[in-house]
Amino acid sequence: MKKFAVLGLGNFGSHLARSLARKGAEVLAIDIDEQVVDDIKDFVTHAIVANASDKRTLESLDMGSFDCAVVSLGEKVDASILVTLFLKKAGVKEILVKAVSEDHAEALENVGATSVVIPERDIALKIADSLITPNIIDFLPLTEGLSIVEMKPPSECVGKTLVELRLRNRFHLQVVAVKTGGAAGDAAEQRGRQPPIVIPDASFRIEEDHILVIMGENEDLERFQKLR
Repeated sequence: MKKFAVLGLGNFGSHLARSLARKGAEVLAIDIDEQVVDDIKDFVTHAIVANASDKRTLESLDMGSFDCAVVSLGEKVDASILVTLFLKKAGVKEILVKAVSEDHAEALENVGATSVVIPERDIALKIADSLITPNIIDFLPLTEGLSIVEMKPPSECVGKTLVELRLRNRFHLQVVAVKTGGAAGDAAEQRGRQPPIVIPDASFRIEEDHILVIMGENEDLERFQKLR
């Protein structure tokens, strides 16, 4: 079981802590506000009232034993940078920090943050992508120029098998998985579970309610997305 520490329980930190706990992770939630801690204590493994930016507090909590620490201290730019530095020195391998600007993000990366999110920017980019390419559900960059996307199948693909579509030959793309959706998928999501996932072979037939998980070069993915 993975162990996470969430430092700061504003909207971002609180929602993330609850989501991690729902997915079965061990979660330590920390905030200086007693009411906020009281509100979340029944939803996470441990919740404590403490000043997350205090070095001695972090040392007493053995932060190095956590797989990942999440720093979400709102507008407290200096504090988040300092806490990130403390966590790095404590030996935390993965440190995700919420930033308020690009300059803040750069400073965090310089002191040891392994991942930085700027929620407003990241959400805006995701919405923009969904408006430009409405078939795209999720997007995960792997390396420069190479990504994995989750997308609804273009109508040209519906009712055809993967061997008939020849995606490798035509687009240099690999369908690595398919979320099968339909009634079973809807029921699974309602129960808070992932819909059924299939690792397809060449004879797998694409249906309208499927979600394709496709890996390839970004340019090839863009060409495929333009299919109608």
